Amino acid sequence: MLWYQFGPFEAYDAVGRSGDVLALTDSVLSQANNIEEAYYWRGRARLALGDPHAAADDWRTALRYNRNYLAPARALAEQGLTP
Repeated sequence: MLWYQFGPFEAYDAVGRSGDVLALTDSVLSQANNIEEAYYWRGRARLALGDPHAAADDWRTALRYNRNYLAPARALAEQGLTP
């Protein structure tokens, strides 16, 4: 379980392995669906894989779990969207 250990997400994202990020985040969220960081990273992966609407949904979900988490708010703003 990758609870609060996001190094693999960051590493795979940094080298463009979005499919691996998606697989890891889906695995985490299948066991605990309230981890905002997993939603953030899954949103990044979905955006990289060409699904901006799903990415925005994930970022909004991350913010629903933690309004103070700035990364998903910034990601939405970069896409010209509001939380």
